[in-house]
Amino acid sequence: MEKVITPSVLFGLLAMFGWGTGSFVVASLTKKFGVFKVGFLIQILAFFPTLLLLPIIKEELILNQTWFYLSLIALIGSLAYISILKSYEQGIISIVVPLSSVWAIITAILSFIFLKESVVPIKIIGMSIAIIGIILISTDFRKVLKEKKIKIYKGVKWASLAALAWGVEMFLLAFFSRKLGWYTANLGLRFWNLVIFFLLAVLIKQKIPLLFKKIPRLIWLAILIDVFTLTTYNLGLVRGEPGVVSVIASTSPLITIILATLFFKEKIELIQKIGIFLILAGIASLSLV
Repeated sequence: MEKVITPSVLFGLLAMFGWGTGSFVVASLTKKFGVFKVGFLIQILAFFPTLLLLPIIKEELILNQTWFYLSLIALIGSLAYISILKSYEQGIISIVVPLSSVWAIITAILSFIFLKESVVPIKIIGMSIAIIGIILISTDFRKVLKEKKIKIYKGVKWASLAALAWGVEMFLLAFFSRKLGWYTANLGLRFWNLVIFFLLAVLIKQKIPLLFKKIPRLIWLAILIDVFTLTTYNLGLVRGEPGVVSVIASTSPLITIILATLFFKEKIELIQKIGIFLILAGIASLSLV
């Protein structure tokens, strides 16, 4: 009897629901408790459950000078994380989440330029329709027609910055993951995120003990979802078909949009729905070759 769900599909679905739900939970926390408190707690505390995975993953932990290069990647990733939280705080979740997911386009472009990856028609088409989707989802065309000037929605600038920074981070992380293994690279990244957010808290004169006071329960849920999803996604890439896993996982914004519609009663225009579809289709197409 044939399997109804293959391992590749299963890992892809877990990643899709994990990242989609995780984005909604983090967005909900940010709107209630603020950008820095949420970012600080998640980035600091996520290191420890990641470390506990070591005996389960059974991957050799490589500790060498390459770990110091991960600090630069973590710095870029921290910029991305703060930016996406700012977009959650200011914008409409159903808009900023799909927009931030175009980091995959940035990573692909960098791969074409620096790694000389093959440029095939379907990838060019995918990037083109995703760019059209970005324009449709981020521009307030009613005000453009009325005021005769370009008007973008709140949170779009921050989401765009997050996409750019994440794209660069993922490109660099992929390079180091080949040298260190995905678990070692991600553990190193978590460690430097912890250091960076502690230093940032000192720099902006935050009272660190107060940040740990009355930690919201949803913070723990967000951390568990994040660690679980990252693990299942990477296991899917190793044990399944990377193309299938990536395509399914790339549709995670749909889960976030559904949850935002149900709980926050968000409403988006038809033209934005078309934009969301184009962005997701464009991103998914990058994994088809």
